Amino acid sequence: MAIVAVQGEVDMSTALEMDAELARLVDAGWANIVVDLAGVSFIDSTGLRVLVMAHRRLSDLNGVLALRRPRPRVLHLLQIVNLDHVFPIVESPIVPSEHQEPGAFDG
Repeated sequence: MAIVAVQGEVDMSTALEMDAELARLVDAGWANIVVDLAGVSFIDSTGLRVLVMAHRRLSDLNGVLALRRPRPRVLHLLQIVNLDHVFPIVESPIVPSEHQEPGAFDG
């Protein structure tokens, strides 16, 4: 499992960086990715699209893209657009293991 910790705002000016990081992990063979949204204060439709596209790529590989600890504002947006039914949303801390690659993205 790979974990990507995202910080700040994910919008039109920063979403491509998140997309590149997720694509890098998929290309490296990671089929299960957790995007830690605890540090995200804002996400727009461009950021949501990046998550949806990564979800599709991973689904084609029988993988999963999960979202971890979205802030209430971000979670509310996910609920409004019904993406809370698309992505598994996890609240618990993830325990690092030897089979895990950390990634980071600062929006």
